[in-house]
Amino acid sequence: MLEQKRPILRFVSGSEEPSRQVAIDYWRGHYDGNRWIWDQSVDQVVTSHGVKRKDITSIVRATSTSFDESISCIKCAAHKELTSRSDFVAKNYGDYICFECRRRRAEEVERERQEQELAIRSAKIAVLEKLSGKDIPYDYGSIGYTAAILVYAILLASDHACETGEFGDSANLHLCPTDKLSGELLKQLSDTGILQISRHTPLSAIEIKDEGGWSANPHRIRWKFARDVNGVTFPQLMTRLGAMIDSREEYLSYRQSVKALWWMLAVDDVSRFLLQAVTKYRLPDYRKGAKTEEALRYALEHYSIPQVRRHIQIVTEKAAAYSVTRDVNSRRALNTIPGNLISRVDRALSEQWTIYPLLDDWTNEEPILLTVLFNRVLGTGLPGFKTLSGTLLKELEPSPVT
Repeated sequence: MLEQKRPILRFVSGSEEPSRQVAIDYWRGHYDGNRWIWDQSVDQVVTSHGVKRKDITSIVRATSTSFDESISCIKCAAHKELTSRSDFVAKNYGDYICFECRRRRAEEVERERQEQELAIRSAKIAVLEKLSGKDIPYDYGSIGYTAAILVYAILLASDHACETGEFGDSANLHLCPTDKLSGELLKQLSDTGILQISRHTPLSAIEIKDEGGWSANPHRIRWKFARDVNGVTFPQLMTRLGAMIDSREEYLSYRQSVKALWWMLAVDDVSRFLLQAVTKYRLPDYRKGAKTEEALRYALEHYSIPQVRRHIQIVTEKAAAYSVTRDVNSRRALNTIPGNLISRVDRALSEQWTIYPLLDDWTNEEPILLTVLFNRVLGTGLPGFKTLSGTLLKELEPSPVT
C-alpha cells in the first residue's frame, strides 16, 4: 500500500513561468483512496502547453527538481530525487542512497584502487630492483651435463640470447611440449645461478600476493645468462657447450641425464597430447590422475613418444564414440581411457602390431629440447625419435665419440 506522499517541487532560479507551469502540471496528482492518480496524462500536458512530447521531461528537469519526502538517503538524509513519474510510483526495495553519495563513494573506491595500484607498482619495482641487481658470474666450466643441454637449447633457439646473453618471452622459444615444464626448467637454471633476472624485465612478470609475498611468471621475465668467470662470450659458450654435449660418455652423468631428460619430455609430451585429444572431442572435466599417469608411463615404456601419440589418438576417438551411445555419459567415457590405453598397448605387443608414429614437423614444430636430445645428444635424429622407448632407453648404446 502506498504512503500518502506527494512530489515536492523546487524550481530552478531564473526559470520562466510557462515552463514552471509545465512542471506543475506534469507532477500534479491526487489520491483515489490509496492509489495515486495523475491529474493529466503526459499527452494532455503536451497538448495543453503546445510542446513536443519528446521535450517534456527535459523541460521539466530544466525548470524544477522534484523530491519524494517519504524516502531519504541512508548516508546524508537527503530526500529522493525523482527523475520521472514512473520513479515516483515505483516500489522501492532496500535502502536508498542518493546520486551524490553514490558519486562520492565511487570516487572514494577509485581513489583507493589507484592507491592500491601505486602500492603494488612500488612493491613490484622494489622486488625487481633487488632481483635484477644481482650480477654474479658463473663457472660454465663446471656446469652439469643436463644443465649444459638446457643452456645449449636456449642459445640455439634464441639468436638474441646467443649474441647478448638475454632473452624474453620464453614461451615462444618452445623449449618443452608445455609451458609449465619450460617454466620449471628455467627456474632450475635460475636456482643454480646460471640464469638471472634482467633489469629490462617488465613489471607484469611480478605478482604481489595479498599476504605480502610475491611470485614471478618465468615466461614474462626477461632472463640473462650469468657472465662466465673466465670472460667467455656467449657465442663461444655455445660452441663449448656443444663440444661438451658431443663428449657424451666422457661425462659420468651422460646416461642418467639422457634417461631423465627423455622421460621428463616424454611424459610432458603425451600428457599434452592427451589433453588436446579430449578437448578436441569435447570430453569434459579432464584431470590427469594417478591412473592416467601410470597408463602413459606404461605406454612409453614400450613405445616411442610419437607412437604413444598414435595410441592415445585411437583410444580417445573410441572414448568419444562411446560417449554418444545410449546411457553413457561423457565422464564415464573419459574414465575408460587409461584402462583402454594399457589394454591396447598389451594387445599391440602380444600381436606385434606395427604402430605408425604421429609426428609434427621435426624442424619447426617439435620442442627444441626434443630435437636437441635426439639430433645432438643421442645423435640419432628423427629416426631415433620415432623408435626410442623406455625399454630401448635402458639398452641404449650411445654413438661413438668422434
